[in-house]
Amino acid sequence: MTPLIPISTVNDLFRRVAAAANPRAVLWQDEFGQWQPISSDQIYQRVRALAEAFLSWGVQKGDRIALIAENRWEWAVTDFAALAIGAVDVPIYPTLTGEQEAALVADAGCQIAVVSTRLQFDKLNAVRGQTQLERIIIMDSPGIDSQGRRRGHCLQGPAGRGRCPRRRARPGLRRAGSLG
Repeated sequence: MTPLIPISTVNDLFRRVAAAANPRAVLWQDEFGQWQPISSDQIYQRVRALAEAFLSWGVQKGDRIALIAENRWEWAVTDFAALAIGAVDVPIYPTLTGEQEAALVADAGCQIAVVSTRLQFDKLNAVRGQTQLERIIIMDSPGIDSQGRRRGHCLQGPAGRGRCPRRRARPGLRRAGSLG
């Protein structure tokens, strides 16, 4: 029997889920009301891909990342990715006005925001000039702009690619600030 990893931090909880080899670690409801599984390995890969994207954008330990979303599995992916690299996520209610969001984002000094939908993106982007935001990432699949180009990013892989990276070995996440 494999010994359980002791849990003393949120990252420890994530490492336990990632190591479980559970084909149904997370369930989410699709647009037809059907429950869809996400395996522990898929969750790990998505967290790792987003954490690597954050690092490639220069996020460092202690930097703040705004998180504006309803309750959904991508919220947890964003949270774990930020914590895995030692960043601080700043959860903001998605029901706030754009001006309220801008005040919180500016006060926290966030340079990156992860939002759930195009509606949330539009609301925050309209007040972006009141903040230090350099990037806004959309959890939903990318949309298409008027010129037929993909816009936005999704959490299915490194932002901007819209796909998951190839499966890699799964060296566990270590301390905050280390991807392992």
